[in-house]
Amino acid sequence: MLEPGEEHGGRWLRELGAVALMRLLTGPDPGPGPLTGAGPERIAGYRRRAALAEPARDLE
Repeated sequence: MLEPGEEHGGRWLRELGAVALMRLLTGPDPGPGPLTGAGPERIAGYRRRAALAEPARDLE
């Protein structure tokens, strides 16, 4: 879901942790609050990719 070197995604991962970040990206839209620094279009892209993630498959 996150590509190496993604500034915003990497910061969110460090600050929020993996589980909380996935909850924010796959749950109801939290608004701009916790996902700071990226515009609505970029956040929508992260949310689309998160919706397609299948951790068991993706980590093989």
